[in-house]
This record gives sequence, structure tokens and C-alpha cells, in this order.
Amino acid sequence: MKLFVFPTNRVLNNFYINCKDSILPNATTIRSFFEEAIIVDGKSKISKNLRKIILWDIISGFEVERIGFDRTFLRFLENSSFLFNFFDEIESANIDIKNIDISDTYGDYEDHLRILNNIYDSYKKRLDELHLYDNATNYRLNAAYIKHYKNIEIHIDGLLSNKDFNLIKEIANFSNIDIVFECSKYNKTIFERLLNQKLKIDTKYTININTNKIKNQISLDIKKPNILLYRFSLRLNQVLLVIAKINEWLKNGYENIAIILPSDDFKKYLKLFDKARNLNYAMGLEDSETISKIRNVELKIDTSKSKFRNII
Repeated sequence: MKLFVFPTNRVLNNFYINCKDSILPNATTIRSFFEEAIIVDGKSKISKNLRKIILWDIISGFEVERIGFDRTFLRFLENSSFLFNFFDEIESANIDIKNIDISDTYGDYEDHLRILNNIYDSYKKRLDELHLYDNATNYRLNAAYIKHYKNIEIHIDGLLSNKDFNLIKEIANFSNIDIVFECSKYNKTIFERLLNQKLKIDTKYTININTNKIKNQISLDIKKPNILLYRFSLRLNQVLLVIAKINEWLKNGYENIAIILPSDDFKKYLKLFDKARNLNYAMGLEDSETISKIRNVELKIDTSKSKFRNII
């Protein structure tokens, strides 16, 4: 039996949509695959929401203002992704925060790393107390699950971390593993180091982890994007350029056009000149009726601190 592993749910869904077999093959995401492939005895995987709550509770004992964080719960929720991304990156690269090189950096850098290290140590200690885990370090492989699939094909989008690669090599002790990835100038060095192979950019590779041999390679026809830059001193001229380019693209047969605005108030200028009504502003318009209802509710709410916390 074969298992296909994809980097995201979107790629997984596209795989099933384009699958022509009457019986759909077994497929999953790489995140789900890794979670199934390892067992952490006596612990459960922490949920995304719970990890934020636990971390917020922990930072109350640290000088988080020194690293640019607000203690307010809602503000912390907005910015907590920075901390988790940093911690996840440290774990994926198998790096200890204490060992990060602090040479040739600004004066507060060492102090910031000290605070981050103490927060992370406290976070991991709290998880241990609650019998939870986030980034598993002490685990055993779920051999029964892995052996269920004789062949596993793992598709990688972009980069592969040291931690994930080492885990894949461990899994290869129980099944035949192929990894599929596109080599570019951005990931070439990383894959060459991990695989100890000489690779070519703009090439799609299928490499067997068990033998470390290239099974297949396909040269990719990479189309260079046609990017034009324009500079204007007046916003009016920016709008006129957008309208002119839309008309040009429509005449050339392009239908899927996206205009990315520099700010929300830019759309009012586009509406003024969009006489043909080519643009859809559904994602940028304010729902005045809903906003009015919310403001009416706000007026009725007792804004005392205790009641506000109860609402949260």
C-alpha cells in the first residue's frame, strides 16, 4: 500500500480533485503524517488555541515589554505568532537559543535572547506539568502505522528543516520513502547539504531516502515574471495607471486580475474612475449596517474592567 504526503491541505485537495482513479489513493498532509508517525508516551499534542493561552499566562512573570510585547491579552493574541514562529524555527533547526551567535549585533540583543530563552524554558516546563507537548523531542516511532504503507511519497514545498529530515530518515527504517521537491536557487544549498547530492536549479527531483539515489529528475520550464515599475508623485496618476492597465489586460484576454492596494482608502479613488465597473470591491467595502449594530451594542455594554474580562 502507498501513501502520498503533501505539504498543505490545498495541495492535498487538488491531488484528490485531479485523481482519475475510481478508488482514491491514501493521502495526507505532512503535518498529520508526522503527528501519526510519532508517539510521545504519557502526553497529548497541544492545540493551537491552548498554546496561546498557556504562553500568555507565562509571560506575566517576564519583562516582555523589553522585547516589544504588550501584556494586554488581545494585543498579545495579535502578536503571539512572532514568539511561536521563533520557537518553532529554533526547534526545527535543532538549535539551542543559548548557542545563537550574538557577535556583531546591537547591544540589547543578548538581553532579548535571554528573556526569550527563559520564556521558552518556562513554557516547556508548564507543558510537562500538564502532560502536553508542542514540538516533540522525546518520542518513539509509531512503527505499526508506518509499516502499514510499503511506499511513502513525501512532496515538499520549499524548504526542509534538519529536524524534519532526520525524522524522515528514521521513518525510512520501516518503509520505502521517496521525497519529491523542486530545486530552486533558494533551497538548492539546503537540499544539497541534507542529501549530500549535487543538484540543479529549476529541476524537479524524486529521491529515495533509503538508498539516497535520484529516481527521477525533470527540468522545469520556469517562466520569468514580467514586472514593470512606475513612479508617481500624485495618487491620481496611480489610479489612472491602474485603470489603463486593466483595460489593456482585458483587451488581451486576461480575466483574472488582482489589484493590491497600498491602503484601504485607495479604493474610493478607484471607484471614482472605474466607470465600466470592472472591479469587485466586496472584500474592501465596509458593512455599514453591521458596524452600526456593533456600535449600538458597545454603548450598552458596561465597560468596567471586571465585566470586560468576563466578556473576553
